[in-house]
Amino acid sequence: QLANNVNSGNSYSNIYFELTENIDMTGETFEPIGNQNNHFSGKFDGKGFVIKGISVNADSYIGLFGYIENASINDVGVEDVNYTGWSNIGGIAGYSSNSVITNCYSRGHTNGNDCVGAIVGYSGDGTVVQNCFSSMQHTKYQIYGSVGGLVGYNCGKLENSYFYGTINAKIFEKSTTGGIVGYNHTTGSIHHCYFIKYGDVMNGYFNYCGSLNWGDCYGTDSFDLYGITTSGSYLYVKLNTWVDDHCNEGHYRKWTSESFPSFSEYAESVDPSDNKDFVDLGLPSGLLWAKANLGANRPGETGYYY
Repeated sequence: QLANNVNSGNSYSNIYFELTENIDMTGETFEPIGNQNNHFSGKFDGKGFVIKGISVNADSYIGLFGYIENASINDVGVEDVNYTGWSNIGGIAGYSSNSVITNCYSRGHTNGNDCVGAIVGYSGDGTVVQNCFSSMQHTKYQIYGSVGGLVGYNCGKLENSYFYGTINAKIFEKSTTGGIVGYNHTTGSIHHCYFIKYGDVMNGYFNYCGSLNWGDCYGTDSFDLYGITTSGSYLYVKLNTWVDDHCNEGHYRKWTSESFPSFSEYAESVDPSDNKDFVDLGLPSGLLWAKANLGANRPGETGYYY
C-alpha cells in the first residue's frame, strides 16, 4: 500500500513510518517504494526488523525504495533479495537525493549494469550513508557501468560502512568497479569504509573505488576472512571507534566482534501484550485496561503504531 500511494504521487514528506515486525516477501509481488517521477520523502524507521525475500525485475530504480528524496531511512535490513535491471539498483535505495541512510544492511543478489550498489545505486548530492554493511553478490555485464560494493555512483557521503560480498564483472573495467564505490564523483566522499579482499573476487584488479582521482577518500582499508584489516586492527574496533566519536550526532548501532562484524541482534517480533500489567475497572464486558499503551513501559509513553 505504501508503494502504491508513493508511486501515485504522495511523497509523505516528513511523515514518520516504522516497522513493528519482520516481513517475509518470498513469492510475493513487490513494487519498489518511489519511482523516477514520484519520490518517497518520509522518515522510515525499521526499528531493527528485517524484510526478506524481495524480488524485482525492472528497468531501473530498484530497491526496497526505488527513489528517495529528502528522506531518512534507518535501522532496517533486507535479506535474500534478488534485483535484476539495468541501472539505479540498490539494496536499500535505487536512487537517493539529499537523504540519510543509517544502520542498514543488505544480503542477496543484484544483476545490473550501471549505478549498482548494495546499499544505494546512485547516491546523489546531499545523500549521507552511515554505519551500514552488506554481503550482496553483484553481477555486472556492462564494461563502463558503475558498480560498487556499497554504492554504485557516489556524489554524496559514505561513512563507517563495509562490504564483504563479491562483484562478478563479466566485462571488467577497474575505473568503474570498486570494492566500496564503483565511481566517486568530485563531490563524493568516502570515509572509514572497508571491504574484504580475498582471492579473485572481481575478475581482475580492484581498489576501494573505481577511480581514486575524484572526490574525497580517506580511512579506507581492506580486511581478511578473520575481520582483521591490512594495518592489523580488528574491523569491529575501527567501526566502533567511529561510532564512539560520533555519539553526539545521532543514534548508531554498535558492532559485534565477529569475523564479519554485524550489529547487535536485530529485533524479533513479540506479542505486545506480553508482560503487561492490567487493571480491572469492573466493566460489564470484563475487559481489562492496560496500565500503559501496548509497546510502552510507562503510562506516558506512546507505544506501538498500528
